[in-house]
Amino acid sequence: MAILDKLKSVGGAIKHKMAETFGEGGDEVLGDEGLGDTITAPPLDAAGARHALGVDERASLADVREAYRKLARTHYPRARREGPASAAAELLDRALSALELLEEVLLPLGGSAPSPQTPATSSRRKRATPRS
Repeated sequence: MAILDKLKSVGGAIKHKMAETFGEGGDEVLGDEGLGDTITAPPLDAAGARHALGVDERASLADVREAYRKLARTHYPRARREGPASAAAELLDRALSALELLEEVLLPLGGSAPSPQTPATSSRRKRATPRS
């Protein structure tokens, strides 16, 4: 019974975090049985994107990217296990949309930010895997 109680408390924590991230309303996010079928969240604006990633309004581009990486490390294994229609996969999609929106806002004219590890005069590294 201790395991069941622990699972219920974890489910409650996830339900609270999802409600905090996506807002409360008529959304079916998490029920007492587990993950719901759909998550419908309002469209993202800059403030909503910052809230979805859990950063404040003064966050730099590096802070935004680190927040996205933290969310990805946390939710990717569950999304991989449960499939593309899971709540974790939808949360990752929303986090990626938030990251892309904030990159557009924080980078002027769609330019690229210099990497802190390399000097600005060096050429950019090639990606190990191509973006799709």
